[in-house]
Amino acid sequence: MASQKKHKVISLLNHFEKADTSLPDFARERGLQEQDLHQLLHGENAEAEGVILIDNKLYTKASRYTSGWKVNKQPHAFPFSVYLDKHFSGNVAAFAKEMGESRRFVETLLRDEGFWVNGEVFLPVSLTSSWEAIPIKDYIEANFKNNSTAMARAYGIRQQQLFRWIEKDCMVCDGEIYMRRTTMSDGDPTVRTVAVKLKDYIRNAYGAGDEGIRLFGTDNDMITQQVKRYIGYDSMWINGDIYKNQSEFAKNGISPDFDKAFVPRKKRTTKAKSNKRKVTSA
Repeated sequence: MASQKKHKVISLLNHFEKADTSLPDFARERGLQEQDLHQLLHGENAEAEGVILIDNKLYTKASRYTSGWKVNKQPHAFPFSVYLDKHFSGNVAAFAKEMGESRRFVETLLRDEGFWVNGEVFLPVSLTSSWEAIPIKDYIEANFKNNSTAMARAYGIRQQQLFRWIEKDCMVCDGEIYMRRTTMSDGDPTVRTVAVKLKDYIRNAYGAGDEGIRLFGTDNDMITQQVKRYIGYDSMWINGDIYKNQSEFAKNGISPDFDKAFVPRKKRTTKAKSNKRKVTSA
């Protein structure tokens, strides 16, 4: 039988107050990106009271069954699997029908070890998967002495392809090349910034599963299938836009060979003239 232990629950905002800490300090302690945490709490679709700590782990509200939800002094928190067993005999379809949810969403709650807290469901938040997004020109300057030919040799790619990536102001994240595919923001592609996986951004900002994808698409005038395709291409969310993976180096087992990057030019050698006189026969 599933554990019935009590789970400690507190809103993140209350935690800041009681622990005498701040958002930047909390982010730094947990290896999170400050701007991602700020977006989670104060973004356009954010619900600050719905960001909570359960047993000191970060969760966000993934449902809207009640209005004005808050963590009270004695919150009733159960693993979602326990709640489902107790009230619906473990029947996923019955819960989905009762609460107006998709079956896939309920299965996500079970798979990701969601919680039931005071009449709402919560999913764990993952904000640790973030990378520095480096403009490709800066990357070449820092790693290849501003020599694009050297980078092309190191990665075994055609120089013409690399020039195209440079012209398109691509970004380098975690060793891969990403190209901007949307123009939803005024983000500057020539400045270093932070990148997160598109799927993680949607989950954290809009909720898990198909519903989160649908809400993201609605907000950005994109159909659900198009958003799913971008997710399938391992796209990143950078500066408020979608950047699609162009290189797939890791997928193809390619890593830079710096020994090939700077091949020294061979010195031209000339044959020394012979001082010997040519002897001709009489």
